[in-house]
Amino acid sequence: MFTRPLSNYLKSSLKYKNDHHPLVRKSILSLGQLYHVLQIKIQRRIMNMSSSDTYVKPLSDEKALEQGAEFIGEILAYGTLFIWGVYEINKFSNDAKAKDDKQAAILEKIDERLDNLEKGKTDLLSKIHLKIEGLDTEYKKILEMAEKGINKQYCDESTDTEEDIL
Repeated sequence: MFTRPLSNYLKSSLKYKNDHHPLVRKSILSLGQLYHVLQIKIQRRIMNMSSSDTYVKPLSDEKALEQGAEFIGEILAYGTLFIWGVYEINKFSNDAKAKDDKQAAILEKIDERLDNLEKGKTDLLSKIHLKIEGLDTEYKKILEMAEKGINKQYCDESTDTEEDIL
């Protein structure tokens, strides 16, 4: 939005302002001549008119100054757009990386919770097995005591039937 008016201002100030430093003026003139030569060679190659080593008539200083100013303005406009595009791509890449990092952190927390649940499950299973083993030993003791009591009672009272014992 702001690059086009800025480049137009720069072009017009370079074109019509004649009090440039000699080095700046010479640079603008040489850029204008180079731009003109490249433009003519490209046009000739596209139209298959001649080879690239043919002579290109140089521009007058006035026209070269205009072409140089145009070239600098275009460089400014397209360079700004290019830099803006690179900035947006970099920003998008950083946003995607931050999103991936956030998802990785969430997955890490979920994995940690799963590990804790697995550990808790193993602890509970081991406690249950210990309780079952304890109950088994108590059950065996009770059975042994009951058998001893039944045998003793059966030996003492031979008149009792099996239904009475149960």
